[in-house]
Amino acid sequence: MTSLVDRISKLDGPCNQTDVLVELALFKPDENYKSACANNAGTKVIFTRTGGKRETCWAYDYTLTPERRAKCIAILREKEASKL
Repeated sequence: MTSLVDRISKLDGPCNQTDVLVELALFKPDENYKSACANNAGTKVIFTRTGGKRETCWAYDYTLTPERRAKCIAILREKEASKL
């Protein structure tokens, strides 16, 4: 998680591949979706539903603006701290 925070902090603009990595880092299985992975190009997220159906989606634009990048870093750090 620290390397992802470092990657985001070095960005000067949006990065779709980083958005995908953040989406995967924040993913939590629930009653509808059991897993998530990146597509082969690393540009989209493939969610697998509990029934087995797969859905390919764009990741949220976590890195679109400096404000979003800062909020994303804070969320990732909070998630990392909660694991300690």
